[in-house]
Amino acid sequence: MFPADMVDAGLVILLAALGLLSAMILFQGGPRRTRESLFAGSLPARLALQGAIFLAFAFGLAVPAVIIVFNGEDQAATAPGGVHLSASEQKGRVLFAQTCAFCHTLKASNAVGRTGPNLDVFVPTVGSTIAARKAFIESVINAGFAGRYGQMPAEIYRGREEQEVAEYVSAVAGK
Repeated sequence: MFPADMVDAGLVILLAALGLLSAMILFQGGPRRTRESLFAGSLPARLALQGAIFLAFAFGLAVPAVIIVFNGEDQAATAPGGVHLSASEQKGRVLFAQTCAFCHTLKASNAVGRTGPNLDVFVPTVGSTIAARKAFIESVINAGFAGRYGQMPAEIYRGREEQEVAEYVSAVAGK
């Protein structure tokens, strides 16, 4: 995985280089005067300026390419806290984001819902094993839940989808 700090630093450098090129064009009197100065100055000055333009252009192409290469589909299997998700848990993450994230808070999904309970706090108190947590979550999805702020309807998901959401939440809650 490519470190996010390096990508951030690269973007800052790219923006700084583009800003310098823009300032150079502005201070030289516009694009026409800049072109004239590129060909009228000394050879080392022209080469330095052309090299800077080339580097800015190359860097502008390299940063997105690096992000695309190192941030592919393989990153979908990783959740916050270093939890490696199975294919079923990855599907559960998508299902959770589609329906559950509006009401529940779950750090691993960047969900900050206020109606339902905070699953990072609530789920770890249900049981000490992932199997116990999963069974509890499946029963809540199946039966629904009435709380002081609202009611979760029964059978939001059924069958395999219910299991995938339960597997995902039980794996990442509290991490």
